[in-house]
Amino acid sequence: MPTKTELLDAIREGRVKLAALWVGLTDDEMLRPGLNGDWAVKDLIAHLVFWERRMVEHAPRVVDGERLPSYELDALNAQVYAANRDRALDDLRADFRALLPQIEAMVKGLPDDALDRQLDALDGAALWEFIAGDSSGHYAEHLDALQAWSAQLKAERALTSPGRSSLKLVRRNAVRRKRARENRVTGRIGSRLAR
Repeated sequence: MPTKTELLDAIREGRVKLAALWVGLTDDEMLRPGLNGDWAVKDLIAHLVFWERRMVEHAPRVVDGERLPSYELDALNAQVYAANRDRALDDLRADFRALLPQIEAMVKGLPDDALDRQLDALDGAALWEFIAGDSSGHYAEHLDALQAWSAQLKAERALTSPGRSSLKLVRRNAVRRKRARENRVTGRIGSRLAR
């Protein structure tokens, strides 16, 4: 069983790994479907935000014996996707950033013995398992797909970027070589005249 510090360290580390994969993507790339079917990176962020918020809201309640609302996972994920489909990317990124302090405050505010309690409200699971399941463990579920999608988007951009096309590079290098030759010739002529 992890301590509060270990649990929070795993959450922070997982969030950093995820965010590092979308850093450097353009907004258009983050809105492009293809991650997990029709999902874009934006949709993944909305998905993670929903589950983290749910965890922050419900963890203290289950400590007090309140049962979690029942749900069918695929249907709930589809509802979350639909509800966030038209939300602005910047709003979702801001929500993701704003949740970490809330998660930290919630975990730190739990009774010291709460993490290892096996709770009836969680069908006998320990509270730390619930928290990890909606945070660090959840991030791990999406990490490989996000890593592959991010790499694909960045590779496609590198191949199609107008500033990186091989024809432009060839032309740019030819112009540079011509200028260098001209500068050498001009330099030689200038030094002869100076004699």
